[in-house]
Amino acid sequence: MNLQFAVLVASSPPSTLHKRARKWCNEFADDWRQLAVGGLEQPETDANPPTDVDIVDLAKSVDVDRRTLEWNGDVWVLADPSLLNQDTNDMFRRTLRVVTDRLTEGGTHYPYDHLENSGQRAEWIERCLESGEIVDPRSIRGGGRKGVTDDQRSLDSF
Repeated sequence: MNLQFAVLVASSPPSTLHKRARKWCNEFADDWRQLAVGGLEQPETDANPPTDVDIVDLAKSVDVDRRTLEWNGDVWVLADPSLLNQDTNDMFRRTLRVVTDRLTEGGTHYPYDHLENSGQRAEWIERCLESGEIVDPRSIRGGGRKGVTDDQRSLDSF
């Protein structure tokens, strides 16, 4: 089986979605890191989220940290596309996404690119955890988990 690795954006205080995402990382990743102000930090570290950080500095930190990782497999980056796509004006690290693409020789997956809101992200994470496998994020449609029960999704509910 192909090894799986993950990067999850740090959150403080951790939201319900973030707690579920941490569970996802523990379940599906052989190793994972938090994307934080200082770059890639260990999961057990009390890391500060990269909210008010210079994107150029963050991209450089992640680029330096990736060189110490011995990841050889697929990487799942659980981060909002708006963070990943910020322009750094750096020729070699144009965006944070360019840097995360280099984390491994394997494939890099960005499931949140296909999930429009936190409800859909929560739904995807829950489906993965319930099924015991990573499901295609493009299979998630609608508003997601929040406020919708399973019986409301059935056509019999009409």
